[in-house]
Amino acid sequence: MEVKINGININYEEAGKGKPIILLHGNGETHEIFDKLYPFLVEDGYHVYALDSRCHGKSQDTQEISYELMAGDVLAFLSRFKLDKPTVIGFSDGAIVALMMEIKKPGSIGKMVISGANTSPHGLVKKWYRFFKLNYFFHRDKKVKMIISQPHITDQQLGMIKCPVLITAGEKDMVDKRDTRRIYLNIHESELLFLKKETHDSYIVHNPKYFQIIKPFLDKKEA
Repeated sequence: MEVKINGININYEEAGKGKPIILLHGNGETHEIFDKLYPFLVEDGYHVYALDSRCHGKSQDTQEISYELMAGDVLAFLSRFKLDKPTVIGFSDGAIVALMMEIKKPGSIGKMVISGANTSPHGLVKKWYRFFKLNYFFHRDKKVKMIISQPHITDQQLGMIKCPVLITAGEKDMVDKRDTRRIYLNIHESELLFLKKETHDSYIVHNPKYFQIIKPFLDKKEA
C-alpha cells in the first residue's frame, strides 16, 4: 500500500487488528526484514504497520535523506492514521528514527523497542565506521553518507524520552557497547539486553527469534 505524507509517497504493509505497532527497518533494507516477526505480532493482537523509509524499498527516492526527515515522515504517518501512542520497533537506522520521533514530539510513542541504535557516527565500532567511510568514498551513496555524518543525539535529548524503552544489541554488534549503555543510562524508563553470540542483525532480519526476545517487554502493562 502507499500513502502520501510530507509531500512524498511512503510504502507500507498493514495487517491485524488491535493495538497499533510500527516497524522501522535499517539502512538499505525494506520492511520485509520483519517478515518473520509481524505474523507473531498479528497473532498476539497487534495492528501492524511496516513501513519502507524514504529512499528505501517502494517508497519515494527523495533528494534529501536524514534521520530527522524520516522521523518526521513516521510522525506524519501516525497523524494521518490517527495512531495514538503506538508501540514502535526500530532496528538500526529505524531505531535512531524511533529515538528522534520521541525527541521531536515527546509523548508520541507509547512503548519503544530499539535494536542496534547509535547516538552518533562515532558510536559505531571503529572498524565499521572506517568501512562505511570507505564505502562512501567509492560509491557516494547518500544513505551511507547519512551513516558517517549522523545522528548527533545528546544525553539531554535522550533524557527527554519518557516512554518505556527496551534497548537490545548483539554481543558482536557494530555499535560500540559504550554507546548502547549511554542510551540506557540516559533514558529513565529503559531496559538493556545484550544478546550473546549475536551480531548487529543476526537475531532480527528474517528471524522469528526476535519476537521471543521482545515479547516479555511488549507484554508489560504500561503505567
